[in-house]
Amino acid sequence: MNDKRSKGRRRKKNPPTKEEKTIRITKQTDFVQRDEFHGAEEPMPNVTFREIKRQKKAAQKAAEREQEEQLRKEAEEAEESRSRIELTNTEDKAEEEKPEKADESKITVSGGENKEQASESKEEKSEHKSRKEKKAEKAEKAEKAEKSEKPHEEISNVTDIRAARKKEKNKKLYKKIAAIAVVVAFGVGVYASRGVWVPKLEGILDRPHATIVNDGKKQSGNFPLTFDESSVNVIKQLSDGIVRVDDRNIAFYDESGNKLSDNSHNFANPVVRTSGKRVLVYDNGGNSFRVLNKKGELLSKDIDQSILLAEIAPDSTVAVVTQTEKYAAVLTVYDSSGAEIYQWSSSRRILDISFDKDGSGCCISTFSSSGGALRSVIYHVTFDSTEEKMKSEQLETLAVAVQRNDNGDYWVVGDTCFYKLDSNGKILMRYEYPEELSDYALTDTTAAVAFDGIQRKTGTLAVFRSDSDGDKPDSVVYTQSGKPKKMTAENKKVILLGEDNIEAYDSAGNLLATAAVSSEYLDFVYLNDSVYFLGLHEINKIAFET
Repeated sequence: MNDKRSKGRRRKKNPPTKEEKTIRITKQTDFVQRDEFHGAEEPMPNVTFREIKRQKKAAQKAAEREQEEQLRKEAEEAEESRSRIELTNTEDKAEEEKPEKADESKITVSGGENKEQASESKEEKSEHKSRKEKKAEKAEKAEKAEKSEKPHEEISNVTDIRAARKKEKNKKLYKKIAAIAVVVAFGVGVYASRGVWVPKLEGILDRPHATIVNDGKKQSGNFPLTFDESSVNVIKQLSDGIVRVDDRNIAFYDESGNKLSDNSHNFANPVVRTSGKRVLVYDNGGNSFRVLNKKGELLSKDIDQSILLAEIAPDSTVAVVTQTEKYAAVLTVYDSSGAEIYQWSSSRRILDISFDKDGSGCCISTFSSSGGALRSVIYHVTFDSTEEKMKSEQLETLAVAVQRNDNGDYWVVGDTCFYKLDSNGKILMRYEYPEELSDYALTDTTAAVAFDGIQRKTGTLAVFRSDSDGDKPDSVVYTQSGKPKKMTAENKKVILLGEDNIEAYDSAGNLLATAAVSSEYLDFVYLNDSVYFLGLHEINKIAFET
């Protein structure tokens, strides 16, 4: 009994001081203390700052581990002390109950007992009282010991709580990182495979429930617009109407066929270009050009050289191509007031120009002949720089048209094949025509080329989308409405005029609408669900819902 009590009252070993911990950590990590070599005869070891920083971090971690281990040991010792105290209390309680029972048995003894028995009872009572006093003293000491151990228990509990919280926090962080990684991987996979699923998805979304069959009935009122037989008749679309140019006049009409203005000209071979509400007219091989709108003339310009080609931008900027003795082609750009703002020269001939949307630059198609073969090179220039923004590889075709699309690539329509170039002029796709090219149409989102069909009264239409990464047309349509004659593209729609039908297709190749028309029509303009047809002596209009 006494041995057990002495074990319960054994005092705990004092914890190591901070200096002792530091010495122990230093021995464990071999940390290089610079202060120890200050003024010493032996030089300090050649240790880099990075190594010192690493050693400091290792020393700090070792100190933390030592502190955690010390707190854990103290908690175990406190728990062991509490167990010993509880065991001692249990034994004391058992001993206390034993004499009480003895006293009860003595009370039942008859009054005939002698004095010796009474004396023994007094001694037992005295011994019992002594045990109570010892028990009280022991409880008081145990209470003091428990109080002395309590701070260590609290430190241990706080450390355990912090560790648990840190572990839970790290677990949540790992879950978030894993979720983000899964989302990123999924997004990368979806983007990488967009060339496969986007066309299919668009085809499903764009597929019409049924093809609209328009009646093709000619509208009355101001239509048909009649005119005398002339050697030149051109019809062009404006944003708010149409314009017709013949060998004498330039006439503007609204959508209902009302004539808004009529301007005479003296061009022998007029060529017409439009942009928005403005019209550029120049004489092929002449020395002047004019810019007009429905209210009248905006600009008239005479130049020294003969005009080979001209184009107008949405902001009324005009590009004119001429030829000099030194260069096969000279591109000169004029602002809306007629002032020269840019010039570019080439030893190659220029076949086509297309302006950027904001009029700040343009794409140029050039060609040359070598060994009887025609080859083309495409350029992209901006009017605020003398350096070319892009120069393409040499293309084995005669590039008749070029335009930059909204993906930053370039459409190139050749006489024998169709190209798509990247932003640096590298070939992304080459599509060779199955038959002779009939017509083409380019926008910033859609490109289309049409050919004669193999069989009579058939044609082929190939459509390309700017968001596609394929190496072939996104859709190929075999038409049954006769050989293709003219074509235009607008708002991801392709309108194709055949021998006896006009048809509308979406970018997925689905037939949206059709109408039977006269085979005498030479050209057409599509504007706001209406088609304006140019014939030999008149202009007709039909409703064409798509």
